[in-house]
Amino acid sequence: MEPTNPDFARFEVGAHDMPAYELSGRTWRYLKKLHDQKEHAFEEERQALLKTMARSSDTVDELAVALGLISYEASRLSGQAEKRGEDTNALSHLQTRFDLVLKRLGVIVEDPAGAALQGVLADCCDVIDNVEQPGVQGHLVGETISPIVIYRGKVVHRAEVIGWMGVEAGHHGAAPQEHPHES
Repeated sequence: MEPTNPDFARFEVGAHDMPAYELSGRTWRYLKKLHDQKEHAFEEERQALLKTMARSSDTVDELAVALGLISYEASRLSGQAEKRGEDTNALSHLQTRFDLVLKRLGVIVEDPAGAALQGVLADCCDVIDNVEQPGVQGHLVGETISPIVIYRGKVVHRAEVIGWMGVEAGHHGAAPQEHPHES
C-alpha cells in the first residue's frame, strides 16, 4: 500500500511489526517537528503583525496631526473673519464638528500663544525666531505658527512659534532655541 502522505511513510509498519517504543518515539519526533515548524511560522507572523501595527500607529499619529492642524486653521480663520466683521457661522459650525471628532479620538490641540517658554512647554515648541517686545517679562510665545498636537497623551506634533523677549539694556536679540525633535 502506497502512503498518501510521504511524511507518514516512515511510520508504515509494513510486513513487520514495529516495537511500540520505536513507534511512539518516531511519532513524538514527528509531532515535535510539526510543532517547531508551527512555532517558527507563528513567530514570523507575529513579527509581521507587529511591523504592520507600528506602521498603522504612525499613520494614525499622522492623521491626528492633520486633523489637529486643520482644526487650528479653521479656528484661526474664524477669528480673523470675526475681527473683520464677517459672518462666521459656517466656520464656527466646522470648528464645533472638528472639536467633537478630536475629542472622540483623544486628540488635544494646544495653542501656546502667551505662555512662558520654559519647562515642558519649551520642550514641545520649536522657536522659529525671537523678537524683542517692550513690556514683556521673560520669554513668551508671541505667535503660534502651528500648534502642539497631543494624541493619547503623546506629543505627536511640536508647535512652531515666534518667541517674544523683553527689551533689556544692552540686549540685541536672541537666537532661536533649538530643541531635539522627539522620535
